Amino acid sequence: MAKATPRHTDPPSPTPTDPPEPPDSPSPMAEDNQRFQSFKEALIDKENTLNQIYEVPKEHTNMEEESEVNNDTITLTKDKKRRLYQPRCLFVIIKVFGKRLMHAYLKSKLANTWKLTEPLTLIYLGWDYHIVKLSQVQSMHKILHEGPWFVTGNFLSVKKWEPNFVP
Repeated sequence: MAKATPRHTDPPSPTPTDPPEPPDSPSPMAEDNQRFQSFKEALIDKENTLNQIYEVPKEHTNMEEESEVNNDTITLTKDKKRRLYQPRCLFVIIKVFGKRLMHAYLKSKLANTWKLTEPLTLIYLGWDYHIVKLSQVQSMHKILHEGPWFVTGNFLSVKKWEPNFVP
């Protein structure tokens, strides 16, 4: 005795329906022909008054006269802190926005962009932040004031070094 196999039937075809009506096309009069500035254009068009001159500090303003006295701390006077911070007063903190770049590639791009008269030393801090070690005040002024800077089409943020910077 042979078993009957169930027959598969095709589902009923859907009834054709009319497509929805397209939305009204905007009239040429309603279009806003105003062109917006790109981020790069807005940075380039910034006022020169924003580019103030950074003086090399003789001492950092956030230094306390002496740290708290504790068994786990080292007491630093204002003069000791100044001597510790002095070599770093020409450092610049940078960050490339939009793209993560390899260290050697970023260093070569910065050297080509800035064309400094001194060798460029780049230190990675984490979270895409780097420190650029400089030895000349002119180099620091050039980096801080002649921007905005772009590396491979991405904005390069630059700021003067500050103690206790956390990326």
